[in-house]
Amino acid sequence: MNRTPRRRPVGPRRRTAPATLERQKGRNLLANPKVSLLVVDPDNTARFIQIRGDAELVTDGALDHLDALTRSYTRHPAYYGYVYPVAQRSRETRVICRIHARRLTLDAIHA
Repeated sequence: MNRTPRRRPVGPRRRTAPATLERQKGRNLLANPKVSLLVVDPDNTARFIQIRGDAELVTDGALDHLDALTRSYTRHPAYYGYVYPVAQRSRETRVICRIHARRLTLDAIHA
């Protein structure tokens, strides 16, 4: 696989998105930290904001964040041991991707 940017929908929460350093998203962010986040209003797709910047991968709080997301979207109290096997936790380095914005673009109508 080449290192060209990939588009993949993610579910950010409180300005962060979970990832692991061992999976493709984490490896790509380590190789090239430039990112773009596009948020589109589902009720009016002409309304959007695009954020371009550099990704910072942070390990502090990543497991707690993952467990909070798990509780938000499932009935489980934690990710490892309920959604994914506990043994997998020792094989993954969970990170939070924080975007340090360099450029913001709004739709011209609502700017």
